Amino acid sequence: MNMLSARTAYGNAPALVAKKTTKAAVRGRSSRLVTEANVKLVPVPQTTAQKIACMTYTQGYIAYVPQEITFLGKKTVVVGATPEVGSDVDVVVPINTVSAKHCELVASADSIQVKDLGSRNGTYVDGEKVEGVVTAMIGSNITLDGDKGVEYTVMLDAAAPLKTPDQAADEIAATFPASASEAQLDARLTDRSAWIANYRSKSKTVAPSSSEAELEDRMADRSAWIANYRAKSVAPSSSEAELEDRMADRSAWIANYRSKSGGKKLKVAINGFGRIGRNFVRCLESRGAACPMELVAVNDSGGVKQAAHLLKYDSILGTFDADINIVSEDTFTLNGRPIKVVSNRNPLDLPWKELGVDIVIESTGVFIDAEGAGKHLTAGAKRVVITAPGKGEIPTYVVGVNADDMTGKEDIVSNASCTTNGMACFVKVLDEKFGIVKGMMTTTHSYTGDQRLLDNSHRDARRARAAALNIVPTSTGAAKAVALALPNLKGKLNGIALRVPTPNVSVVDLVFQVERSCTAEEVNAALREAADGELNGILSVEDIPLVSADLKGTNVSSTVDAALTMVMGDDLVKVVAWYDNEWGYTQRVVDLTLMVCERGACFKA
Repeated sequence: MNMLSARTAYGNAPALVAKKTTKAAVRGRSSRLVTEANVKLVPVPQTTAQKIACMTYTQGYIAYVPQEITFLGKKTVVVGATPEVGSDVDVVVPINTVSAKHCELVASADSIQVKDLGSRNGTYVDGEKVEGVVTAMIGSNITLDGDKGVEYTVMLDAAAPLKTPDQAADEIAATFPASASEAQLDARLTDRSAWIANYRSKSKTVAPSSSEAELEDRMADRSAWIANYRAKSVAPSSSEAELEDRMADRSAWIANYRSKSGGKKLKVAINGFGRIGRNFVRCLESRGAACPMELVAVNDSGGVKQAAHLLKYDSILGTFDADINIVSEDTFTLNGRPIKVVSNRNPLDLPWKELGVDIVIESTGVFIDAEGAGKHLTAGAKRVVITAPGKGEIPTYVVGVNADDMTGKEDIVSNASCTTNGMACFVKVLDEKFGIVKGMMTTTHSYTGDQRLLDNSHRDARRARAAALNIVPTSTGAAKAVALALPNLKGKLNGIALRVPTPNVSVVDLVFQVERSCTAEEVNAALREAADGELNGILSVEDIPLVSADLKGTNVSSTVDAALTMVMGDDLVKVVAWYDNEWGYTQRVVDLTLMVCERGACFKA
């Protein structure tokens, strides 16, 4: 299941997600529905020889016969502990000694963590000896005391109850103190709900939509949930206060725009309906009715049938939960709203003026300089946002890094690349905190549409090779491009990309020298502070040992893998960060487009 991060200003309130809760989950600000221990251990039948072996080591006790171990709400069993009268958990008596404890079993919803406690012949999971802590999944076998035949299979326990969200909240509150960001999030959501109610009472032009009403309800529910689980209040930090001010400013901008526009939304068109183009539609749709932009047209050489079908059905994102219907040879509807499909490779001939398009999302990867992207302006659009590194004098803005420097006068802006977004946010934090002298980056990147499915011609000899069969080294300008957002790092960063046989989610590995000595703990602490403050919703820090599939669908630009942070000596640092190179990146495209609108660059009152 995908991990969800907090939405940015226009996004939906975070939903409850079924996932195990840990300190990292609480620190990450995501709420998760916690289940009771929902597994049990079923004994594997012993052979006669194994029973005799057990009897030999029981020092006069009867032969050991394994019993089913159920957890019944308790999360931990110490195998070999003395049975307690009235205990609702089966306790296993040790088989080779009277007093020693064999192992500790910590149960969760779908697995058991096994820790050996110094048993004579060791504890095994699926034949592998337990060193430290090992996770036994459903179907795994746990063997106690080596070759004595005392073996269990991990199985689901259908009788185990689930906790309610309130119970889960109480458990979290009793275990972890509230963070400043959680405390402040409650206040922000309350203010936001109050703003909606006040705006509706005064507004004469825009009636509340059902989705807005649902959003208000979800915000209220979220505030109530936070209040229920939080045991203590924490005063907001300066960065939290700044974030609140920015959200208030953005809310005021929405109200001001609606009052001047009569409730009309800014019209957006997409040129190039590929991976990022279709992700943009889904991201924009996820922002709800409060978002002041709406899609009116796409330019796709495949025509309306292909555009509608690939938007609805996606191998990575799954089926789009939206009502999509083809209504004519050049139009499909998205949740009842008409979207015109044009097929023209020359931007000068696109009907942007006729359709009243305010902003074009240029996602072909072709028209990335002033001359090419400027053709959209000639065709009638007011502004262009490029979803790739721009060429020439086109300004590059990375949300959370330098996007606040936008003046609102730029006709064309670039959102940089997914990798630049994936590393610039944490590079900014570390440069400000420790001072970066120089660094080398390697991004292990999922394959893209620019590569070949089977060996075929390509301008890059390596990318000409089969994408799903090879690790493909290739060039990337992402590290150098960080300097476009952080000019003080010009000439200090460089790197390469390794394209690997996965369809989505990438990970950047940055090794760099710093001016001020530091430890891995200090590096992670600086990143956590930023993730909980000024980069909330942009940067995240994760302690759970995850793999790429776990990061699919994350809204943040970058998720630092805290366990992989290293420092050699006191000035050579390694930071590893995951990023969803499609969804997470496209969320920033939507954010940057909203900022272009907010600064008044797309309309005049």
